[in-house]
Formats: sequence, structure tokens, C-alpha cells
Amino acid sequence: MELFKCSKCKEFKSKDLFSKQSSNSRGFRYDCKSCCNNWSRKYYKENPDKYVERNRYELTEKGIKNRRKANAKWLRNNKDKKRTHSQVAQELKMGRMVKQDCFCGSDKSEAHHEDYSKPLEVVWLCRKHHSQRHKELNRM
Repeated sequence: MELFKCSKCKEFKSKDLFSKQSSNSRGFRYDCKSCCNNWSRKYYKENPDKYVERNRYELTEKGIKNRRKANAKWLRNNKDKKRTHSQVAQELKMGRMVKQDCFCGSDKSEAHHEDYSKPLEVVWLCRKHHSQRHKELNRM
């Protein structure tokens, strides 16, 4: 197993303990996930105004207008997906479809469609595995 040295704690750790970062030549961050999380928590506590300022825009009239505009554009461009999502929600509500756990055991699953023309053919995946599946499909 290949080990890498964390730039903050100076410990040697396996590659899976470092977050991906395509801008680095080696493809992942130089500080481990644990050190990165600790730094983020500390920075957030020391600079809460920066986070408030960043999120404040979304509550402004302009931010709300832009979000609505983006949502409307997505709906225009993805009518089949919206229709499929609505059909699954209706089936769940009527009890004709039952939400299942992800293969990893998580009960917080989402309906994944391999083919939107078949709205009731779903694979139940947690958010993590759902995201991974879409990344795989985008690479194809």
C-alpha cells in the first residue's frame, strides 16, 4: 500500500485518507481529510461573518430571482426527469411502490433511474452511491 505524508500532521497515511483535488499534480490534497476537517471547523468558528455573507446573497431578492430562473431553466430542459420524479412520488404516496434501503444498508435512499423512459424501474441508492452512479454514467 502506498503511503503519503500529510503536510499538516506530518503522519504517513494511505491515499484513501486524502480528498481528491484535480488541480494538484498527484490528484489529491496534501493535507489529510482529518486535518482538513479540523482546519475547516476552526476557520468557520473564527470567521463566521464570511459564511454568513456568502449565504446572505441567496436570501436577497436578486438571489431568489436567480435561483427561480435557474430552476425554471432546469425544468424546461428536463421535462422527462421531472415527470419521472413526480410519478415515483405519486406511486410512493399511493403505496404502490415501497422505498427500499440502499445496498450499503442505508435507509435514506433515493430513486435512481437508469432510463427515464421507464419511470417505475428504479434502483434505490443512498445519496453517496447515487452521486457515484451518476459520475460513472457521465464518464461513459
